[in-house]
Amino acid sequence: MSNLAVLYIQNCTLTDLPNLSGIPNLQYIDLGHNQLSTVEGLTGVVNLDLSNNLFVDIPTLNTPNTLRYLDMNNNPLENMLAITSHVNLNRVLLRNTTLSFIPATIDRLQQVISLDLSYNKLLELPRNMLDLANLQHLDIQSNQVSSARIQELKTEFNRILPNLTIVT
Repeated sequence: MSNLAVLYIQNCTLTDLPNLSGIPNLQYIDLGHNQLSTVEGLTGVVNLDLSNNLFVDIPTLNTPNTLRYLDMNNNPLENMLAITSHVNLNRVLLRNTTLSFIPATIDRLQQVISLDLSYNKLLELPRNMLDLANLQHLDIQSNQVSSARIQELKTEFNRILPNLTIVT
């Protein structure tokens, strides 16, 4: 299995997975629709789909700079602090994860193009999200951010990032 590049195990009600560090060429992992809460030994992963599981934290990879795509939709996330170690992420899906805050360090994700934060419990978005120079798509619909604040953000984003599409 040392040459395995793709691991696709979906809808299997997995609750546990062995350490994956013995699979050094693994680049694409889809473990969606299981009952996982941890995953260990990830090295060199480019695409990671852990949607519809039981993760309360975003996993930290052994080489976090390789990750480009992260899908954590429909997990009971309590925080997303670990995401800022994945500085080369392009696309981040955190839809319906019960998140109530975005860390102030979100501006470390300078490569992010698409960020889905919809259907969470966010009350505010940090001002430094304006520093995400490559951001082209931001979905913040169905959160608890006030309508007035959303209008403020749209105005600020349109001034600084005119190519950004904001879904509210």
